[in-house]
Amino acid sequence: MISLFAADIRVIKEYFADYYLHRSDVTFDFSNKNEMIIHNNVAEPWRVTVVDTGLNTQTGARIKRVKDYIHGERFMLYIRRRSFRRGY
Repeated sequence: MISLFAADIRVIKEYFADYYLHRSDVTFDFSNKNEMIIHNNVAEPWRVTVVDTGLNTQTGARIKRVKDYIHGERFMLYIRRRSFRRGY
């Protein structure tokens, strides 16, 4: 389980959507209905859920928003912190 800001979510979702394909030996047969044949897959047996919990959501609320996806299993919560500069 990963919780990210909206700007990161698109990139992370694309990474995991393409992960299986990029970790496999594959043949694209455009002469046969654009068939894709996976020959050898070496991808890890991961289960990844990416959740947009909102930019200004605090940690406790992030965990509460993803609770329906966690079923007594281990999870990871990643929060990218914005840095703030004080003007004094």
